[in-house]
Amino acid sequence: MRQTAVFKTEYDATFKPIVDSVLLGDSLHTTVRVENVGEYLAYNVMIGLVDMTTRKPLEKLVRAGSKAPTTLAPKESMDVLLMPTEKYQNVQIEMNILYYNVMDETRQITFAKFLKATDFMLIRASTTIRQGLLLNSLEDLNLIYRLLRYTSKRTKTSK
Repeated sequence: MRQTAVFKTEYDATFKPIVDSVLLGDSLHTTVRVENVGEYLAYNVMIGLVDMTTRKPLEKLVRAGSKAPTTLAPKESMDVLLMPTEKYQNVQIEMNILYYNVMDETRQITFAKFLKATDFMLIRASTTIRQGLLLNSLEDLNLIYRLLRYTSKRTKTSK
């Protein structure tokens, strides 16, 4: 089971937030884009931006790029954020990236930018989001039952 989990992570997309500055008119703005630096596609990529102090989504005025889910090929990037640099320096942002990998698993990765920082830091590495509650619980119970049954058979045969 552990080998299967390691095998699946080999086919996962890898994301990197890239922060740049651009001059728009008279004022300096900060842009953030997310690049797939991995070797595999990421399907239905959706990015949520949350202000960490208010726990509310960032206003639509500063969001950039497409709102619809998109596919990111290796070395491709998508625009995420465009805001004045002064405002960018004084806000804490949590960036949640939700996507499907090549193995058709729903995955999530989280980055954060803290006050006065310019770059995003990885907060939570890519994790699988399990669909449903009851089905997963039944699968876990079935796995535990089989494991206990297997260990009891082994102890009976060794006696």
